[in-house]
Amino acid sequence: MTDCGDCPGLTVPKVKLLNETTKSLDRPFEVLHLGTCMKSAMEMAGCPINFDDLQVTLEKNMGIKVVLGTHAY
Repeated sequence: MTDCGDCPGLTVPKVKLLNETTKSLDRPFEVLHLGTCMKSAMEMAGCPINFDDLQVTLEKNMGIKVVLGTHAY
């Protein structure tokens, strides 16, 4: 699970570092859950991150499934 890295949203570099770190520890991951805080920010606070674009970028470049949010609230 990760967040955006604070405004202006450094999600891709943060996920890249997380991916490299977990692979070096022989603990790679297949699914990335973007924090519920990101979901709330996009829906209610006018966050400029476009989830659809971000999902495509991360799935294509990192080969992982991306899910928005971790729980329903």
